Amino acid sequence: MKRFPAALVFLCLLSVEALFCPSALLAGQPPSLEGLRVSTITVSGCRTSPDEIMEQIALKAGGPWTSGAEAQSRRDLHEMGVFKSVSLNSRYDPATGGVAVDIKASDGWYLIPLPFVTGGSDGGGFSLTLVSGNVLRRAETMFARLKTGSGETSGLLGFHKGNWFVSAKAGESSQNEKHYADGAYSVAGTNAAESHAASVSDSYTRKSTFSSFTVARRFGDDYRHRLGLDYSQSKYSFSDSTSLLPSEPGSHNALGLSYSYTLKTNGGANLSGGGLGVLFGMGLSDLEERLKPLPATASTNEFSARAGKSGAFVGSDYDYTTLNLNWNGVWEFRHHDRLQFSAAGVKGWGLPFTQLAVSSGGGFLRGTYLRQWRGDSAFGATAAYSWFLSRSRRGILTAEPFVEHSWVLDGALCHSQAGAGMAFYYRFWRFPMPIGISVTRSFMDRDFAFAAAAGFGFGRQ
Repeated sequence: MKRFPAALVFLCLLSVEALFCPSALLAGQPPSLEGLRVSTITVSGCRTSPDEIMEQIALKAGGPWTSGAEAQSRRDLHEMGVFKSVSLNSRYDPATGGVAVDIKASDGWYLIPLPFVTGGSDGGGFSLTLVSGNVLRRAETMFARLKTGSGETSGLLGFHKGNWFVSAKAGESSQNEKHYADGAYSVAGTNAAESHAASVSDSYTRKSTFSSFTVARRFGDDYRHRLGLDYSQSKYSFSDSTSLLPSEPGSHNALGLSYSYTLKTNGGANLSGGGLGVLFGMGLSDLEERLKPLPATASTNEFSARAGKSGAFVGSDYDYTTLNLNWNGVWEFRHHDRLQFSAAGVKGWGLPFTQLAVSSGGGFLRGTYLRQWRGDSAFGATAAYSWFLSRSRRGILTAEPFVEHSWVLDGALCHSQAGAGMAFYYRFWRFPMPIGISVTRSFMDRDFAFAAAAGFGFGRQ
């Protein structure tokens, strides 16, 4: 009788077993992690509190593990803006039958004083800002600013941690404003004299004292929702006017409630940043990813609304109501070029002169203008494109054209303001602000206005 080798017999038996019982081949192999329970999350290598990190990521101990939640957790870690490097790995834990998640990160902290001296036709000014990051080991940012000169003396305090934001501001200002024969007004902080369209019919000084407090929190699924509450106090006076302006000697106290909803696709166009921490490499943990082409177009759409009310119930001498609606959409393409559309509108009821809506403020227009219209309602839209001419480990060179239009309703009158421009700037990854210039062409006045470029490039481009 012919004898078969033992190894051949074993392979035949194994093949038959696999044919009728495929799971036998998987015996001893780690199961798929999808849907298993997250047993442990460990954090090592950083000063940031592990509790804070676990609060911010999508994966939760005791909750289900999914590949989508793991990818979102990596984005959450990068968006915390404190890590120089970070890795997240998931593995099967045979001791618990669940998933063990290991996070290794490198971070830091900072405390920076920033003095600024500015010059100009109004005499210039001085400001001192003190900013700290991750000092309390909670990935928090705290800032304080004192400013004097340029017609304003003010102080600002702010605190941001995770999903919470709190700020308080107080001060006083004195601004010279101009009223033109065609009904338009000068923009605060500009030095526009006579325009191409109309001559100055009145010049006056507006003085104000103000204070405000704001608190906001993100919540809900993937923290898409944001709810805010704000309270403000202000008083105004006018002087040096050649015509009779409405007198508003009383208090303008107001209470506001705001809500926003953010919708992201394919991870979203990442618009958050590391702030001043980038000077020390913080917030750059995903720099290599930012340099790679995107697998698909990503987008972020934010819809927001705010209702404000002034009346005796908040100690105001005036009774008026405002409603603001905003939308901002950003699409980020394969090579990170971005297309942005934004639209905003405000409607007021019973507004006194100092509270009138303006055509170039309130998020309507992004360009720099010397004149604007005022009324009880306003709405506008802007389209912009960020074209990254150069993108390297050092930084990005950006050209950013934009076009925009707004309308103001003043009783039965409707005024429009439109313009187009270009921002051209370079942003170093390890410097918190872009360096460049922007120019705006006003279609209304047929003039040009220049300003330091900010772009919507303050984010994590």
